[in-house]
Amino acid sequence: MANTPLTPEQEQERLELIQRQNAAAKELASTYEKISKTVGGLSNEDKEILDIAKKMSKLSSDIEKSISKRLDKTSSIKDLTKNLNTLEQNILKNADIANKLEKTKIDAINESLSARLKEIQIQEKIKQEYELQQEILDRIEDLKKSQGPIDRAALANAREELKSSKAALDIFEKELKKTTELKDRQRNLAIQLDENIKAHQETIKAQQEEIELTKQTIEAKKKKGILDVLEEKFDVKKIKDMTTIAGMFKIMLESALKFNEISVQTSKSLGYSASEADRVTQNLVEVAQHSKNTNVTLENAGAAMNELNEATGYVAEYSADALETHIMLTKQFGMQTESAARVYELSLLTGKSSSQVNKEMVGAFAAASNQLKAGIPFRATMEAAAKVSGRLAANLQNNPVALVKAVAQAKAFGTTLEQVAKQGDTLLDFEQSLESELKAELLTGKQLNLERARAAALTGDQVALAEELQKNVGSLEDFQKMNVLQQKSLAEAMGLTADELADQLRKQKIAQEQGKSLAQVEEEQLAEAQERQKIQDKFNQAILKLQDLIGNLVAGPFAMLLDALSTALGLITWIFKPIQLIVDLAGYIGEKFASWSEALGPFGILLKGIAGIAIVLAAYGAYAALAWIPVVGPILGAAAAVAVLAKGFSALADAKKAGDMYSPADGETQVSTKEGGLFELSKNDDLLAGPGLADKVKSDKEGSILPQIDLTPMITAINAVKAAVDRLYNKDTSINMDSRAVGSTLSQQTTRLA
Repeated sequence: MANTPLTPEQEQERLELIQRQNAAAKELASTYEKISKTVGGLSNEDKEILDIAKKMSKLSSDIEKSISKRLDKTSSIKDLTKNLNTLEQNILKNADIANKLEKTKIDAINESLSARLKEIQIQEKIKQEYELQQEILDRIEDLKKSQGPIDRAALANAREELKSSKAALDIFEKELKKTTELKDRQRNLAIQLDENIKAHQETIKAQQEEIELTKQTIEAKKKKGILDVLEEKFDVKKIKDMTTIAGMFKIMLESALKFNEISVQTSKSLGYSASEADRVTQNLVEVAQHSKNTNVTLENAGAAMNELNEATGYVAEYSADALETHIMLTKQFGMQTESAARVYELSLLTGKSSSQVNKEMVGAFAAASNQLKAGIPFRATMEAAAKVSGRLAANLQNNPVALVKAVAQAKAFGTTLEQVAKQGDTLLDFEQSLESELKAELLTGKQLNLERARAAALTGDQVALAEELQKNVGSLEDFQKMNVLQQKSLAEAMGLTADELADQLRKQKIAQEQGKSLAQVEEEQLAEAQERQKIQDKFNQAILKLQDLIGNLVAGPFAMLLDALSTALGLITWIFKPIQLIVDLAGYIGEKFASWSEALGPFGILLKGIAGIAIVLAAYGAYAALAWIPVVGPILGAAAAVAVLAKGFSALADAKKAGDMYSPADGETQVSTKEGGLFELSKNDDLLAGPGLADKVKSDKEGSILPQIDLTPMITAINAVKAAVDRLYNKDTSINMDSRAVGSTLSQQTTRLA
């Protein structure tokens, strides 16, 4: 196969082919299994085909898995090599399947041919029997027609021969049917096997191709340099983003969007206005900027705030110490969100900072671990101590040190703090407890003294309770030497079942043995352990921290600008409603004045000029109504002005002359143009339309050729346009977001952010 890599389309075609082959093999196997259940069993040939179908399905599945793994860019060389080994091992299976298919096919053909020969032989016998029966029938007929007495003995013999022949014929016909079915079945089997052979050949071809492609992929991965590995494991692309203007803008934009997202979440969570939520978010920015921990970014600080809100069930403006400690515990130490939030709750209950609470818990673990010398896990103990709640936490005064010490001691004794408390409750059933204690002493011969344990249970001192129980129970070796009744009685005295006590002692023994290999730990070492991270995570987080510092320099103002712009853009639909009215008004002026001008001769030019002025004023009003919007305002205003001018002057230029018309003033006169629109004249206006009428119209006083025209409608229209422009120009254009003013109009062309 060529070393040229396949295109994605070719890879997809190969994958679909393998999937079809796999589906066909599975379908074949499923069909034979259904036949087996329905008929009650399969023939040997059918069983062979079922076995082959299953093997072919497995081969196709292996190829399909290899393709998927090879196309997955995250697959390691180890994974690819494993797939390659599977494919190469399947070559032997291919040979076995091919041999079986060929052998079974040959056997089926031979069986079919043998059945055909036998079918011919049986058909010949049937033919002979039919001929024999005809002879017997003829003989019987001759006996019946003889002139003399009928030879009844001969007739009986003939009839007996006929009966025997029919019985033989029936046997031959049944045998023929069986042979024909065998012949057809074997022939169909041969055809089916031939199809399977072709499918198997395709599978072999696909397997060989996949082996070659997998080898190529492995070689390509081996040739990858250290930079490629670094790019895979470390966020090198983020470093590249900081070296270009476009990348820096992207960082700032992402930071601004993150700032707005956190602000919105804060607003909804705390019930704050936009300005107050922005203030809280800006505080988070400052926390991130001043923190030396690379994990403390704006995004992680916002997430920490939400996590603390959800875990505690209440909301607050958290201190930098609370946020940083929570981020360290979750992102670095790996504590669950709920457990880390409990550290914050303990800080509220004790009046200490979160970092101080954590420091005391770490110190308590160091002391307990060194004293108990047991293999108790650090993080699990801290997590369990933080999760202690309810009566247990109250009995321990919600004291972080006492909580850690109690949990550590319980673990060292092979139990849990909750189990110790449960045993304490049992001891406080004084009558039953004393009876169980005496019974255990009688059966085991041990001298038990559980008075101090009862006193500790009564005061809620879980540490002392665990110690006293441990003193009385003894070791695993002592327990193993007891008989069943002794074990049961001792367990009941301790408030446990025999199984629970056995498991507790077993875990205690393991903890003690493992603790022997551990060195003494110091508080500083544990603090360092809490903050450790994998190199990969540490590097990538450092890059994120750097981007966060850069992006947050402008995140707040940029986010507010984007928010203001979004709010302004949201007003456009509302603003364009009067703009549309202005456009329609300009069109009306153009149509009205144009219709008048056609009948006024030279004066019509002057009238069109006045109409043009009105249209220009309307266009300016449309521009002014939008120009105040930040960034896009002038562009939108110019577009609106062009729309007004186009509508108005188009209507003014498209006026058409009417035919001769005569309409004296008598009620209301209306004129409809070809382009549409219905125009109503004043009640005292006469309407004349015809050639040369202007020359015939004379003034009684001055002899002017100009007609007497009522300019009131025109003046009214111009005043209406001017009033609309003034309203738009002088309207309040303050920008409000979430009930907060963020900008105001200084003029129709400028905007100032609040």
